[in-house]
Amino acid sequence: MTLRRRWPVLVLLLLTFAPVISVLIAASVLDARGCPFTGPCLILGWDAGPLLNTMGLLSWFSLVTLPLGFLIGCGWLVIGSVKRKRRGSSNDPAR
Repeated sequence: MTLRRRWPVLVLLLLTFAPVISVLIAASVLDARGCPFTGPCLILGWDAGPLLNTMGLLSWFSLVTLPLGFLIGCGWLVIGSVKRKRRGSSNDPAR
């Protein structure tokens, strides 16, 4: 599979899992610093609490992006398999 065919799959995966990745990053930073989810979190003298809170709340977008990405991926597989089957049957000399 060439890069030309892979980049749409990579974009679909990134858009599908972006909220989950954001939440995991925010949770790991909050856990490493020992900060509360809604409170201040000082990182090198900068209050990253509001940013980490926003990143954590992006989990609600995963209620839309995960099922939508799954449906688009399944549709993509079905269309691809139908195209491959049609292309394979037209090149078959036995038929």
